[in-house]
Amino acid sequence: MDLGLFVFYRPSSAFNSPFWTTNAGAPVSNNNSSLTVGPRGPVLLEDYHLVEKLANFDRERIPERVVHARGASAKGFFEVTHDISHLSCADFLRAPGVQTPVIVRFSTVIHERGSPETIRDPRGFAVKFYTREGNWDLVGNNFPVFFVRDAMKFPDVIHAFKPNPKSHIQEYWRVLDFLSHHPESLLTFAFLFDDVGVPQDYRHMEGFGVHAYTLISKAGKVHYVKFHWKPTCGVKCLLEDEAIKVGGANHSHATKDLYDSIEAGNYPEWKLFIQIMDPDHEDRFDFDPLDDTKTWPEDLLPLQPVGRLVLNKNIDNFFAENEQLAFNPALVVPGIYYSNDKMLQTRLFAYSDTQRHRLGPNYLQLPVNAPKCAHHNNHYDGSMNFMHRDEEIDYFPSRFDPVRHAETFPIPSNIFTGKREKCVIEKENNFKQPGERYRSWAPDRQERFLHRWVDVLSEPRVTHEIRSIWISYWSQADRSFGQKLASRLNHRPSSAFNSPFWTTNSGAPVWNNNSSLTVGPRGPILLEDYHLVEKLANFDRERIPERVVHARGASAKGFFEVTHDISHLTCADFLRAPGVQTPVIVRFSTVIHERGSPETLRDPRGFAVKFYTREGNFDLVGNNFPIFFVRDGMKFPDMVHALKPNPKSHIQENWRILDFFSHHPESLHMFTFLLDDLGVPQDYRHMEGSGVNTYTLISKAGKAHYVKFHWKPTCGVKCLLEDEAIKVGGANHSHATKDLYDSIAAGNYPEWKLFIQTIDPDQEDRFDFDPLDVTKTWPEDILPLQPVGRLVLNKNIDNFFAENEQLAFCPAIVVPGVYYSDDKLLQTRIFSYSDTQRHRLGPNYLQLPVNAPKCSHHNNHHEGFMNFMHRDEEVNYFPSRYDPARHAETFPIPSNICTGKREKCVIEKENNFKQPGERYRSWAPDRQERFLHRWVDVLSEPRVTHEIRSIWISYWSQADRSFGQKLASRLNVRPSI
Repeated sequence: MDLGLFVFYRPSSAFNSPFWTTNAGAPVSNNNSSLTVGPRGPVLLEDYHLVEKLANFDRERIPERVVHARGASAKGFFEVTHDISHLSCADFLRAPGVQTPVIVRFSTVIHERGSPETIRDPRGFAVKFYTREGNWDLVGNNFPVFFVRDAMKFPDVIHAFKPNPKSHIQEYWRVLDFLSHHPESLLTFAFLFDDVGVPQDYRHMEGFGVHAYTLISKAGKVHYVKFHWKPTCGVKCLLEDEAIKVGGANHSHATKDLYDSIEAGNYPEWKLFIQIMDPDHEDRFDFDPLDDTKTWPEDLLPLQPVGRLVLNKNIDNFFAENEQLAFNPALVVPGIYYSNDKMLQTRLFAYSDTQRHRLGPNYLQLPVNAPKCAHHNNHYDGSMNFMHRDEEIDYFPSRFDPVRHAETFPIPSNIFTGKREKCVIEKENNFKQPGERYRSWAPDRQERFLHRWVDVLSEPRVTHEIRSIWISYWSQADRSFGQKLASRLNHRPSSAFNSPFWTTNSGAPVWNNNSSLTVGPRGPILLEDYHLVEKLANFDRERIPERVVHARGASAKGFFEVTHDISHLTCADFLRAPGVQTPVIVRFSTVIHERGSPETLRDPRGFAVKFYTREGNFDLVGNNFPIFFVRDGMKFPDMVHALKPNPKSHIQENWRILDFFSHHPESLHMFTFLLDDLGVPQDYRHMEGSGVNTYTLISKAGKAHYVKFHWKPTCGVKCLLEDEAIKVGGANHSHATKDLYDSIAAGNYPEWKLFIQTIDPDQEDRFDFDPLDVTKTWPEDILPLQPVGRLVLNKNIDNFFAENEQLAFCPAIVVPGVYYSDDKLLQTRIFSYSDTQRHRLGPNYLQLPVNAPKCSHHNNHHEGFMNFMHRDEEVNYFPSRYDPARHAETFPIPSNICTGKREKCVIEKENNFKQPGERYRSWAPDRQERFLHRWVDVLSEPRVTHEIRSIWISYWSQADRSFGQKLASRLNVRPSI
């Protein structure tokens, strides 16, 4: 065997096996069914393939970027068109005609991964050049300036723009409050609240390096430089009404536009221009050229053409080449260097620090981030090092290793003199440029800008003091604009300030939380500024992996009260008698889409309730539909992958969904809910909830009953049709979160009634379906709903991260009197939910206050990451003669005997078509027509094959012959059964 084959091994996505295997390469004979005791018995722990599949699925999410989370990437090249070799010795700029491969990522700055691309938000424009001298990352935005000039304030400005940490609703009173202390932000607002604040798409927007960098010639001559990208197809933007329509119809419109344009051969192109300044001339200006809140005047420092950027290839995989794509302004090449721009100086640390948190210490080994040129250092080992190395020398210097220092290349040689200082620059000049920009606009553009300012300053929580400050600022920039603003707001300015006492995490007092520690007012930042490093390092790690499913959600607290006695069915203490109240927290969510995605997308909704009982927590984890797509947890990762966006383009496409489910006719019933009018709830208050899975209630005497749980809203069920959803979602992508928060804050407490259906397991064979099949409902005429209690949500959460993002549910968490059934999907969720929480939150996630039981508890599960439970025991084992802790009293669990061989198989009573047909026939004609129209829409997509259309028509013909015929007629396809 030639072992040399392994020396050059690099991981790839090329699967060369014609059959399915485990990660370790073992063949998989059945990837559809879990291993059970007989066809209907419980799932076995020895099913390694199932555990591996779910464990991989549970870990598919990494922390999203704190900023620039929502984005899209494409590949192409940069070509030099004009000679600037007299300004820079950079090899990739050496002569006209030189081409360099690039990858570019466009993004929105503030909002989350799934947020609409029509939100008023700066856009990121980051370019990675794969040069012969290493990678150069030009990390910029679509505006030439930024809100603050010192990165000590970067975490604060992002926190202010992010949604309120209590409600998770973006509110401008927070933005205006923070930036009222920073008048240098005025110029960026002159871009953000201008028409250019919402680009039409990524192809029609400019890009800027924002910071002043340094170009250095071969002779060592230094020039400050600013970079500008100009789209050859022009700049186009969306006004408010257009943005609502576009974003409401497709929250990923810009990603799709970029992907489709490149796919069609309509390659986006930008021209690169630079402005340069001799550092010896910087004192000629009335502003500081290194201040990133200022532009350089083009009449004095004209744009000089350099080259063109062409994007001619879509990425191959969205996760590998967008989510794992990592930029860092510190990555420069000979001929390009940093300046003393305070924001740039700090980003040199912060960007690499956040990538090490998100991707790991070896993130530059990932193919998308690795240089394409030869490289050599001793930075390796650590998590996920996949670079094969066989050197014995991992130190420098060495007489056994010929590797040497590279040739010296020029860097700025200026000398710094100054004391350690935390201060602002001398030439602030915060008002001149915003006023000039405003006066350059036509009257209608000025009016739209004024209208946007009046809107945000009219928010109820914007105080008189804050309004006065902003009117004062704008009056200094342009007196007429300030007067108009005051007039529209009917306002007279005033001013007053109040500051708290600030400390580091370790409690040391902070006397300046606005400025970084520099050598003199304009020198570089010192590494010894521990407060700055601590602040940025905490900020860089603020994101944990989002949930793979149910990422977008909102929570509220309240109580559950028993109203009807069911103590004959269960010995559960919290259900012991009418009048008993139990505190709860509830999380509503959308299942498939990402954090920040519109809450008007057609998507199942999560409805999860955590009961803090006297016997421990009970997590009832359900959805707004009473059934699910698949019945075996082996198919859960595949199902979610099919429903998620295409891993290549990150666009959700129905051909993938219809392809996968064409192999699973049991999904038909679920589609009668998803593509019905119920598919888009009006909000969380007006939707039903269901436990979905079959559980078991056990009485004190040990008698077991299968049970299904149902939540019915007292205010009724309301939904949004297509046109309504577009309007609501386009206007506010967080409308349901806001509705829930506002309703509770106003004392209009949402309420649901809890009902159950029960079956005696001895009678389950009387039905023509399997009662443990999660794709089936139980007929209410035979198994009527029985009232149990009421759920009231009367308190908003205190902090969104602590009580929504860290809120963790698991169907395995039950209490005496409530137990699992052999429902195959439930059996698998018992493992999967806790496994994903250990990945997202850590092994001690049940110590977090929102997840911890409110009753006394005792075990030896401790230590590990972030254990914050104080314990002083010496005995951490069981049993012990030194510790009086004992076993709890035995409580009843199902006593049925499991008999059967190890099997991977489907259940006997599939009966996939009866219930979908009955549900369709129960609707009024207009509702049937809307359902038909949605099916015609999805089956008409170009990439849905004739075979797949025929299969779905066949399925629906078996459910309801008339519906199948209508579907075939509309699609002009002949059904075949």
